[in-house]
Amino acid sequence: MNTLLIDVGNTRIKWGLVRDGQIAELGGRVHAGRGAVAAAAVTKAMKGRQFKGVMVSNVAGPSFATNLNRALSSRYGIEPRFAHVGRQKLGIRCGYRDPKRLGVDRWMAVLAAHKTTGCGALVIDAGTTLTIDGVTADGVHLGGLIIPGPQLMARALRRETSDIGLVVMQGDIDSQGFLGRSTTEAVNMGSGLALVGAVDRALHFLKRDLGPNPKVLVTGGDGEDLLPHLKVKAQLRPALVLEGLALFAGARLA
Repeated sequence: MNTLLIDVGNTRIKWGLVRDGQIAELGGRVHAGRGAVAAAAVTKAMKGRQFKGVMVSNVAGPSFATNLNRALSSRYGIEPRFAHVGRQKLGIRCGYRDPKRLGVDRWMAVLAAHKTTGCGALVIDAGTTLTIDGVTADGVHLGGLIIPGPQLMARALRRETSDIGLVVMQGDIDSQGFLGRSTTEAVNMGSGLALVGAVDRALHFLKRDLGPNPKVLVTGGDGEDLLPHLKVKAQLRPALVLEGLALFAGARLA
């Protein structure tokens, strides 16, 4: 059964269509915090496509969810289902003391990581924030870390100081030496090292729980930019949250 998958992040909306065990028709755009605008982008991309269900992961808040729900229901005559975090799903146990406080996008990524790798995994979602979650081979979610992304770091610096430029992670963070020789370089390299260092430390401390050779999966809008900076072997999985949504909805992925 074809299912439309929608992942609503803090900044972007992404979508895909489950078809024959694969996620196809991938797309996305900045949603500017407006559910109706996001829904319009999805309906435009899905024009002429056939599907029988809509599954949504939303971290943009209840008002956004209401507007998105109204727009999709009106357009397709289908009531979207919104994924949620529970104590346990698909044999995976949530590590949060209060599962409702875990971001549903992180939970979807953890479900997908465990079900598709079958071993210990570190899940890195690089977007507005960078989140790191660990899941063991036997399905125990260990919890995670939340770190401001490069742009959030730069905005905080611009707000509290002056003359801080935009941050663009590019090239090897130590290609010009360990220390920046301008404010822009210093912010760029400092934010990059903060994120890469967090991943390195997470792997170090979780090595016993995750096993000797855990999979490191990278997703999120900034995942492709982050990947070259990591000092560990990692796999880029842009649709990881959508994969988790598909599994949550009961689909089988090839």
